[in-house]
Amino acid sequence: MPPRRYYIPTPKAPYPNRGIGGQFIYLLALLTVLVLAVPALHPKNLLLRSTGKTMDSLPPPVQAAALKIWDYMILGHVLPERVSLIMALGSNDPRVAERAADLYLEGRAPLILFSGGAGALTAGLYGGLSEAAYFAQIATARGVPADAILTEGKSTNTGENIKFSRALLEARGASADALILVQKPFMERRTLATFLAQWGAPPVPSFFVTSPRVPLRDYPIEGAHRLGLRDVIEVMCGDLQRVAVYPKRGFQAFQPIPQEVWAALKLLVREGYGRHMMRAPGAEGATATDPASFEGVGDAMPPAGP
Repeated sequence: MPPRRYYIPTPKAPYPNRGIGGQFIYLLALLTVLVLAVPALHPKNLLLRSTGKTMDSLPPPVQAAALKIWDYMILGHVLPERVSLIMALGSNDPRVAERAADLYLEGRAPLILFSGGAGALTAGLYGGLSEAAYFAQIATARGVPADAILTEGKSTNTGENIKFSRALLEARGASADALILVQKPFMERRTLATFLAQWGAPPVPSFFVTSPRVPLRDYPIEGAHRLGLRDVIEVMCGDLQRVAVYPKRGFQAFQPIPQEVWAALKLLVREGYGRHMMRAPGAEGATATDPASFEGVGDAMPPAGP
């Protein structure tokens, strides 16, 4: 009697289509589902994490210190329903122009003044246009009438923003009794302090400061705008240092700095975020992670007054 033969079926491939092509399609679909379901797996996020460009990639003490300074620099002003002018200061953040345009479209003011030529972070950024001209284009594209826009395209810093813009307003006979100032979030406090100190002869308007409503986690824009996360933290540290030391030079009005904010600045300096800060006299060759090598930052306590 011949031996009995048994048929053992080959297991079916766990893919909807057999063959190499079908397996590839299945795996591609599975990977797509995973990427959509888990944002951290998106290639962009994987790249950012690998290069330290997201908040989650930073050590927790650095995250906490950056957020402490960010929150201090944002004033949280409640904006009035109506002012005489919205003034947006030029920068490398086009969202400032969008915020100014949206405030105009809400009916907050009859005019927007965009002020800014080119600064250290915007030279060549806008294709030969001044910051003011580029921001004006954004506003008109958003629906602001061209005849509601004024531009001042020569200033290179906040002091010149004030000087040239005030001259423009006076030449036009435009009212400036109350202004909404639009700036980058981490520059709100420094902007107010500068306007209070440098507006000049009375009458001094009431100033209300605002910025794009974006948290630090989502604020950086990688690429040409030079607003990577590290850039933002470094510039923010430089601005906080200037809030501390500029009142003694007459550039800004005094702003009290809480001790915990001062401690956060020192921590970030020790972590190497002092690239945009001013060196102390005679400390140009000192280590870049020593708070004492930066003007005013080596003091144990923040400035107590003007």
